Amino acid sequence: MNVFLPLFTSGIALGSVYAAIALGFVLIFKSASILNFAEGDFVMLAIYLAILFAISWGLPSWIAIPFVVIAMGIVGLMVHYAVARPLIGKPFFSLVLATIGIGLIMRAAIIAWFGVREMRPLAFFPNGLFHIGSAAIAYSDVGIVVVNLLSVAIFAALFRYTPIGLRMRAVADNLEAAVIVGINTDRIFAVAWMVGLAVSAIGAILYANFTSSIDLSVADIGLHAIPAAIIGGMTSIFGAVVGGLLLGFLEQVGGGYLGAGWRDFFSFGSLFVVLMLRPQGLFGRKEVERV
Repeated sequence: MNVFLPLFTSGIALGSVYAAIALGFVLIFKSASILNFAEGDFVMLAIYLAILFAISWGLPSWIAIPFVVIAMGIVGLMVHYAVARPLIGKPFFSLVLATIGIGLIMRAAIIAWFGVREMRPLAFFPNGLFHIGSAAIAYSDVGIVVVNLLSVAIFAALFRYTPIGLRMRAVADNLEAAVIVGINTDRIFAVAWMVGLAVSAIGAILYANFTSSIDLSVADIGLHAIPAAIIGGMTSIFGAVVGGLLLGFLEQVGGGYLGAGWRDFFSFGSLFVVLMLRPQGLFGRKEVERV
């Protein structure tokens, strides 16, 4: 237990990071039908903005964090009107390449501003450990899980009970019907980008507390958040959260017992198994087409 419990809490903390990032990825796909392959680069941008606000500018964390979330929402709005909106109706592959291009542009901008040096991690949560029996649990792991639960609860409430949330659900469920009843789909797509990147920014801030160092490789977290979204189901908000938690748990617990080199095996191996047994994901809907 003194080995499993720390690995379990660390896995749930990492899974919370994956869940928040996967949630933003799924939201954009579900509402705007765009596969955002720049998700990892958006996460990297949010982390470097947090460094800019909290370290370079010296803002307290309770101001820096909302600034990062708002800034990423504005970035999402800009991406929609500058890139995604002009490509509506174009081939699907064009949108995919556009998101990859956005990621390359952001990476170049970060290198120009911050350079390629390694940055020290952020510390929005207190350092130290507390003990349950002989097991040592990090305060930061508990803080990450609590913040993620609160964020997901707030997002779920907004998505389910507010007028804009109901419109987003309507567009995601049936775009043609939403247009017929007079919903402004262009506005909904813009809101999807704003909220999607804002939610991903929360995951980025949590990851900045989880990782031991920050450099351009933090963008690689997108390679894990996307499998989390696919495992949960690309059309399921709840599935993105479950997929993220499951992936983080498997990586940390499996890697803890077998070695760090096994973490990618568990993440991508579980993705392969799910795709083989249930291609639409654990909670995704199976698409039925009439022939």
